Amino acid sequence: MNMKERHIVTIDLGSSKFALAVAKQEADDIQVIYYDEMPASGMSRGAVFNETTAAEAVRALKEKAENELGLSITHAAVNLPRYEVKEISCQSSMELDPDKAITLENVRDLMEEAKQNCVIEDPDKYVVYDAVSQSFSDGEVFQIRESEIVGLEREHIEGNFKIFVGRKSGQKRIDSVFSKTGITPFFFFPAQGTARAVLSDSEMETGVALVEIGAGVSSVTIYTDGILRCYGSIPFGGKVITSDIKQECSIGEHLAENIKKGYGMCMPGKLLNLSEKKLQIRNKSTGADKQIPVRKLSEIIDDRMGEIVDAVLYLIQESCLYDEIRNGIVLTGGCAELGNIANKFNDMSGLATKIGYPISRFGYTSGCAGIHDPAAAATTGLLIEAIRTTRISYATPGSQRKTYTSPWERAEQRAGAGQQERTAEESGATLEESGTRNEGNTGAQTADGNSKGENGRNKGKDVEPVKPKRKHSIFDKIGTLFSEEDEV
Repeated sequence: MNMKERHIVTIDLGSSKFALAVAKQEADDIQVIYYDEMPASGMSRGAVFNETTAAEAVRALKEKAENELGLSITHAAVNLPRYEVKEISCQSSMELDPDKAITLENVRDLMEEAKQNCVIEDPDKYVVYDAVSQSFSDGEVFQIRESEIVGLEREHIEGNFKIFVGRKSGQKRIDSVFSKTGITPFFFFPAQGTARAVLSDSEMETGVALVEIGAGVSSVTIYTDGILRCYGSIPFGGKVITSDIKQECSIGEHLAENIKKGYGMCMPGKLLNLSEKKLQIRNKSTGADKQIPVRKLSEIIDDRMGEIVDAVLYLIQESCLYDEIRNGIVLTGGCAELGNIANKFNDMSGLATKIGYPISRFGYTSGCAGIHDPAAAATTGLLIEAIRTTRISYATPGSQRKTYTSPWERAEQRAGAGQQERTAEESGATLEESGTRNEGNTGAQTADGNSKGENGRNKGKDVEPVKPKRKHSIFDKIGTLFSEEDEV
């Protein structure tokens, strides 16, 4: 490997999926060469709950990447837990040589001093995750930005910082997971990275609330004047919606998740011609059919999403920054792809709302399908932070490149096609379709044979930004719940 070349590896441990990305950097040229994800294991509310099962999943993800890329992964940038994070305002000061200009290193030393002097109520349970500078003063002028303080010649400066602290056990469990897989983790608090991945500089400058709705945790990050001013999170997200669909429709969890991703929409009053449609589900074991009205599905999702929006708006109100959010709300995360979700936030908040996709800041190879989706915003943020703050290579040349087959894929191959039918309770039901399946579509239709289109959305009526077309279907991305060999 060229000494000027290095690889950056990120692993995001989410509540519903683990995602691994690899970027190759040569001087200023950065190419994302690999992206893969798999169902999460051993996670609860965005934090590691079972270290052993989580480590097994990470190991499988790592081995697949190593075999396909011919690398040996030794380090990885990892996001810290998003929930149970507290903000603490802290100040620190420093005496300097008045004949020398203030440097960025002086600012970093001032921040480290603020971290060390930060008073944590329960230091046995909480640890500092990150710190963000808010403003500086030279004793005469106040509210000086970090970019403005560098270069001044002063004998005394003071800094105001936001210190973010989280549970020590959360970081310790992640460390345990990666020690079992032979990877040295670099920890990053996800708020700033995800914001840099999705938001433009002008949005952060004029005021914006970034709302990331994940599976187990939803978070709010507020920027004004280009500075992270507030962060808050709630312990629920897309998983509770899936659970509601499962219970109300009496179907398996995997099927409920797939239906939510393929056909989930908020605001049943805006379904228009879709309100009378029905999803037809066939039980492969009994041959019996079940129908779920699209309107009922939308009502289930809308009720729970209303609670999530209320909780998000409460966090925004508590920040006292509502009037400063001139660019409104930007939604990202897996649930940001639900139909009409931007309209839902707009109606309930009174703020302009749009869907935030990761901004293309690097080059991408063909093996990175999915990294441009809102669900991959945290992974893109990790790449940005790792490239910006570290200088080592996270991987070294390994064994010869080869195709990797996971343990569960090998088991399926041994069992043979059509030998793994499951009961409806085990998500064995399939979405019945008619007509020809088009590549890149969901491959499923409503009961009357009319297709909803990509991801089941009523694209002609939705005012949200047009989502980039996927080169894969939800069948490929989510799993084998809907089999290509199912009898129509």
